[in-house]
Amino acid sequence: AEQWGAAWYAEFNSAVAGVAPAPSSDLEASPTLRSLHEPWLKLKERDPDVEAGTMAHYRTSLVRHVLPAIGDVPVGELGHGRLRNFLRDLHAGRTLATKKGRASNQLVRNVAYTLTKLFDDALGEEWIDLPANPMRHPAVVAAIPPPQSVAERDGVLKRGEKVHLTVAQAERLIPCKDVPEWRRVLYVLAMTSGGFRPGELYGLVWSDVMLDEAIPRVRIRQAYKLKARTKGGSRIGKTKTPDAVRDNPLHPLAQRALRAWKAEGWGKLVGRSPRANDPVFPSPHGAHWRPRDAQNVRDDLDAAKLPTKYRGVIDINFKDATRHTFATWAAAAGVDDPIITRLMGHAAKSVVRKHYIDDDLAPLLAAIKKIRLDLTTGKVVALPLALVANGGADGDARLMSDTAALTAVRGKGAASDPRNGASGNEILADGEVVYINPVDARGVDGDGVGAVLP
Repeated sequence: AEQWGAAWYAEFNSAVAGVAPAPSSDLEASPTLRSLHEPWLKLKERDPDVEAGTMAHYRTSLVRHVLPAIGDVPVGELGHGRLRNFLRDLHAGRTLATKKGRASNQLVRNVAYTLTKLFDDALGEEWIDLPANPMRHPAVVAAIPPPQSVAERDGVLKRGEKVHLTVAQAERLIPCKDVPEWRRVLYVLAMTSGGFRPGELYGLVWSDVMLDEAIPRVRIRQAYKLKARTKGGSRIGKTKTPDAVRDNPLHPLAQRALRAWKAEGWGKLVGRSPRANDPVFPSPHGAHWRPRDAQNVRDDLDAAKLPTKYRGVIDINFKDATRHTFATWAAAAGVDDPIITRLMGHAAKSVVRKHYIDDDLAPLLAAIKKIRLDLTTGKVVALPLALVANGGADGDARLMSDTAALTAVRGKGAASDPRNGASGNEILADGEVVYINPVDARGVDGDGVGAVLP
């Protein structure tokens, strides 16, 4: 502050004397955002906690929006007034490379976030010498627009509305026989028990699925993160935030679906019985992976004869079909916001959130039980939903809790080779062996091939 004050005072005195001020050596040596952006991106590439999607946002914000407009201005001259004008011009569309009218609020927010992080790191690394981060000046913060999607701006969505599936759509999607079994189980879990992030779902292992506890639950302790190629590909890592580490009770439908998936479906997919450290939703080779979820969801909706666009305009993606759907259903069922945010792994905002709801699963279970799905569509459904949809109760022999229990029902040879089609199709129901076609098991109407399940 003293240095800047001295420079200003010298310039003021020179102007009063009618003499052109000598350029400040500090300002001459001040780098530009263009000279800083590559070193900064390399710094963030080395940060193991920065995901590939975040890196893409950083790069896009800088290359497309920041550098063309203010990239060659010395950092020492980027005061809060100039930065406010830049954000206003960007929002109004005056600095957009392509003429699309006004920029969305979210785009402006992404750019502002990128600039804020760049200044933070540049100051921390001593690349620049400024008294403070100008992006954190109250006047600049006030110029950042509030959250608003393009669909909200254009009137397609109401303020705060999220793209989601209706209950009726889910009741057609989940039992659809043309949707792979593992995805139907994943949809049940994500729609009813917490709106988990994709990385949390694909990082989930069987040792963190507590099906036989007094309150069955899943423990979220890690995430399978997508990483840029320069970071060595995807890997298991920490959750997105500390608050995402949580225990969520299982909705009864999710509990039954996971029981049946563990007992039968997982082994048929991979070719062996699941172990404690195996992913719950694996690749066909039994490994952690991140499939193309957005396209998979639209393919599954299409297979179930459902629209793939929300209100005919917005493409439905995985987050819409799971996380947004859970939040919307829970709110419609009257679940309080603090419990919804706790179940979704958002940041704690109160002492109650931190020290009560986190430890007591009973109110969380009561909340998710308010979500009701009727999967007894009378249509052809594949296992395990043929059993789950028909309301198998806890302890139902058709929904064995583990592979060892299933072995006692269907014979030792079948357990050692889950792909054994003959013995693997029989289950014990009310003391009698019932044969079920694992692909074409029927629902309540029971027409066609397969067992009639009560």
